[in-house]
Amino acid sequence: PAGNLVIGTSGKGIDFSADGNASGMTSEVLDDYEEGTFTPGISFSGASVGVVYANYCQGAYTKIGRKVTANMLINISSRGSSTGYFQITGLPFTVGTTLTATSTEAPLSFQSWQNLTTGFTTLAGSAISGSTTAGVYGCVKTSATATILAQETDLANNAGFRCSVTYFT
Repeated sequence: PAGNLVIGTSGKGIDFSADGNASGMTSEVLDDYEEGTFTPGISFSGASVGVVYANYCQGAYTKIGRKVTANMLINISSRGSSTGYFQITGLPFTVGTTLTATSTEAPLSFQSWQNLTTGFTTLAGSAISGSTTAGVYGCVKTSATATILAQETDLANNAGFRCSVTYFT
């Protein structure tokens, strides 16, 4: 009456087995719920040299069972002399090796971005299985649509992103 329900044994949780079993069901035990913060970053495939982050580089996550939803705000003051395509780093949990029956990628959704040197009409990406990173892709729409890995030359100083990803551990 004076506190929370605490399940003190690892691997145990709230059992929902009274419900009917769906085809392919592997567990009916909710054994993990967590909320927290993390610090996302950017790395480059060639070299990450002299990257300076602005004051607004933060992330928050909610983990329910194996499902993680991470929301990020990333701002850099300078990309320095970094080279290669860039990735978002520092996801709070390692991305699982099998996310769905047909794909091992989890989509990275961009709500907004600023100060890119390329006229991307869309940014997208995906969490990379077995890692804590997400690749970033840019799309430029002219007479045809082309999707490319976002490069260091696409980032101007004071570039920023607001994005989110949902994946399984």
